[in-house]
Amino acid sequence: MPVCIQAQELEPAAAWSLESCEKIALERSPIIQAAQYGLDALQQKYTAATWTWFPTFKLRAAATLIPPQGDDEPAEGDPDLSGFNFWSKTELEVYAPLYTFGKIAALKRMAKSGVRIGQSVVKLAEEEVIYQVHRAWYGIQLAAELHDVVNDAESLLRKARKRIETLEEEDSDDFDQNDVFRLRIHEAEIQDDVLKNKRLSTLSKAGLRVAMGLRKKDLLKIPAKPSKLLPVQLTTKNLEETIALAGRKRPELRAAQYKVALRQANVDRQFAEFFPDFYLVGSFSFARSTVDQEDTVFSKVSFNATGGAAAIGLQLTLDYPIKVANWKEAKAELAKSESELQAARDLLGLEVEKAWLEVQDQQNLHQFNRRAVRAARSLLVSHVQTYEDGIDENVTLDTILGAASTYLKRKAEWLRSVYTFNLGVAQLSRVIGTPMGQNP
Repeated sequence: MPVCIQAQELEPAAAWSLESCEKIALERSPIIQAAQYGLDALQQKYTAATWTWFPTFKLRAAATLIPPQGDDEPAEGDPDLSGFNFWSKTELEVYAPLYTFGKIAALKRMAKSGVRIGQSVVKLAEEEVIYQVHRAWYGIQLAAELHDVVNDAESLLRKARKRIETLEEEDSDDFDQNDVFRLRIHEAEIQDDVLKNKRLSTLSKAGLRVAMGLRKKDLLKIPAKPSKLLPVQLTTKNLEETIALAGRKRPELRAAQYKVALRQANVDRQFAEFFPDFYLVGSFSFARSTVDQEDTVFSKVSFNATGGAAAIGLQLTLDYPIKVANWKEAKAELAKSESELQAARDLLGLEVEKAWLEVQDQQNLHQFNRRAVRAARSLLVSHVQTYEDGIDENVTLDTILGAASTYLKRKAEWLRSVYTFNLGVAQLSRVIGTPMGQNP
């Protein structure tokens, strides 16, 4: 059925979630709209193919003014054309195919396979848009989480600077000029993180806007503080089941299968060209004028006549060398599509296995990073307590800064590993053609 998609004005609403962003993207993305219009065109081809059996009617009508043909008296039996006369004629022709040796049936199969290919292209576009939405959303979440980490680091540096300044003002023996230099180094590292995080946030929001098909005047209604970045729940069981699922769901593979069906139908259609078409043809004509003429077979021109006829015909063009070449070309195209399908099947397992193994590695990595964050935090707390109690003179301000820097870096690294894992699950979903994870 016809597809007509118009960009709707976004109504003011509560802040969007990931699910609402997906919904808007599926409705507004120009990538999906282009695929939908392509599918609509293919559906119209199928509609046209289904009407091929329907009789074809051709209607012709003509009218003219006949000027005087002379002053001579007409011969006996001839019409009188000495004055002005009006003449009109209407003809109706009908053509109906009776038997075509499978040409029309093959054409319908080709059109139907084309629709299936169009549907696969739409599905492929949807999977790509959803992946882009997920990537941008996870980037926004990561930027928000890293912003908090950077704030914690800046807060820690402010406390350290205040302590150093106090020691310097009091001319304390605990003051060390090297602590000032170390503090500046840490401040430079933090400033670099601030700029990188700001760039990540800006690009992620821009990517989300593009993926959702938003215009410049549309507000990006994401929460100022999005939900925490947590690892998604992976729904895959094992590699073999994942590969089998991809064989059933992957849009590119389904499109390749329908392409083979289309090529096979074309081979059948080209083979049917070797045989004739039987058809029924009929015509009816009606001519009237102001000419005074008797309807007689001896008249050279019939100014007033009514009649019709019908017949069964046979049509066959004898350009067999061209037909043989077209048939062989169709067979070659079929063999090519079959080889492409087999190659796609062979590569599917490798591609799915690669994405699946990457997700497994990323899942293990973010779990290890989480343990490292806890260990770094415990170490920082221990050093702070020791430093404040003065138990160990070897635990200096530089020790505290180093432990705090390690903790914050490990926390940032854990957040990045969660982002990478979530993005890997989104990529795995795109490779397979169906969601493979659930948001916590």
